[in-house]
Amino acid sequence: MCPALFLALAVSAPAAKEKPDPSPLVGRWAATEAHFDGKPSDRWRGLEYEFISGGRYVIRVDGKERPAGGPMSYKTDPKVDTKLDPASLELAVGEDRSPALYQIKGDELTISVPYTENGPPPPDLKPRAGYMTIKFKRVEKGK
Repeated sequence: MCPALFLALAVSAPAAKEKPDPSPLVGRWAATEAHFDGKPSDRWRGLEYEFISGGRYVIRVDGKERPAGGPMSYKTDPKVDTKLDPASLELAVGEDRSPALYQIKGDELTISVPYTENGPPPPDLKPRAGYMTIKFKRVEKGK
């Protein structure tokens, strides 16, 4: 190819579209504190959640993936998440779905989810009876 033609094509070529940033939830998070059914617990030690682009998540305990009773997925509403504080989240294992709330401040994530199956959505992120509230620190940003 003639150098002048190559240069003309390169200059006129449209810029590559950048991928939009994934949800700020995407990434790997290590638990730092937990309340189960409103009570402080040390069951958070070694617990990690990893939220993956495309709506899948993985739970690890002491570095090992914890088997679940079906595929694990999450759903957020990207149009709403950035406007609400805390934002809504749905966590699912197979057909079982749990309404949750989450909040990200810097590299800290807080999630609150019903402690029992089919529980109502949490009213807020405060530790309270009937809910599991876990705080996390970001270990790795999502891709």
